[in-house]
Amino acid sequence: PSVTPKAEGIPVSERLPEADLIGEEFLVTVGEKDVGRNFVTTFIWEGADEGWNNGFGWSCEDVIAWMPLPEPYEEDE
Repeated sequence: PSVTPKAEGIPVSERLPEADLIGEEFLVTVGEKDVGRNFVTTFIWEGADEGWNNGFGWSCEDVIAWMPLPEPYEEDE
């Protein structure tokens, strides 16, 4: 059994984040066709014209799905 739950993302082929979410960070799945596998990371949505950016100047055109970041874990007091 895996300790990592499968992420439920929104395929970019169905829709992209709304314009009012420009500058927001999302959990994304990147499709690596060269190595035949996908990986999950975070990227910032820069809008339909600019696409996805990692915040350090690297943009990515291979995002295949996205979803809002989950709420951070907080311990019960």
